[in-house]
Amino acid sequence: MQSDRAWASQTVVGSGGSYGLDLDLDQEPDLAVEVTHGFKMLAAQSARCARRGDRPAAAALAERALRLYGGDLSLIVAGITSGASGAAARLERERLRALYLDLLARLADDALDKGDFATCRGYALRLLALDPARDDAQRLVRRLSQA
Repeated sequence: MQSDRAWASQTVVGSGGSYGLDLDLDQEPDLAVEVTHGFKMLAAQSARCARRGDRPAAAALAERALRLYGGDLSLIVAGITSGASGAAARLERERLRALYLDLLARLADDALDKGDFATCRGYALRLLALDPARDDAQRLVRRLSQA
C-alpha cells in the first residue's frame, strides 16, 4: 500500500463538471470501500440510537459519519465512470449523498429541540448549500430568522 504522502499527491481531475481523485485502484483497492462502509455503518448506528431515544449517542455517531463523508468528491477511475459500472457508481454516490443530507437534517432538528439555534442554523445552511430546494431546511432557516 502507498504511503500517505504518496497517496495524497494523487492528481485531482475534473470530469463532467465534477472533481475527483484519479486513483490507481490496483494501488489503493480498499480505500473508497473502507470510507464508504464506515460512513454507512456510523449512519446506521446513529439511526438505531435515535430510534431507541438515545439522542446524545445518535448525534455523536451522526457527527462522526459526517466527518467521514467528506462531500460529493467522486473517484474517477477507468471503467467506473461510464457504462453499467458508471451508472451503479453514480447511483451509490446519490444514495450516500441522500444519507448525508438526512444526517444533517436530523442533527438540525436535534439542535433545534435543544434550543441550540446557532448550531441548528449551521446544519440547515449546510443542507441548503448542497440542496437549495430542500423545503425542510428552508423552513428551518426562516423560522430561526424570525426567532
